[in-house]
Amino acid sequence: MDNLATGESDKKYFAESFTYFFNNKLVAEAGRVSKSYLSKFDIPQDVLLGSSGMGLYSENDQTHSISFHELPKYPSVKRDLALLLDRSIKFLKSEI
Repeated sequence: MDNLATGESDKKYFAESFTYFFNNKLVAEAGRVSKSYLSKFDIPQDVLLGSSGMGLYSENDQTHSISFHELPKYPSVKRDLALLLDRSIKFLKSEI
């Protein structure tokens, strides 16, 4: 049976944190970095940090395959064509 558990991170750089474990494997963790750790790098504002273990998702999901496609070298172009015609020019409206 699958098991989801939550808790706090044991990382020293977090002041407050949370973690998610799935079947005793770390899935994700996030938290606020401690002021003492930020002062080592001269960062004055609060920093929120999160990480996710993407490998775990692919291990448990065997039904989807991952594929990559090269991006186009040039962006697609859409153009609109407008014509200015003199009122004296006649045209025939046809039904298709």
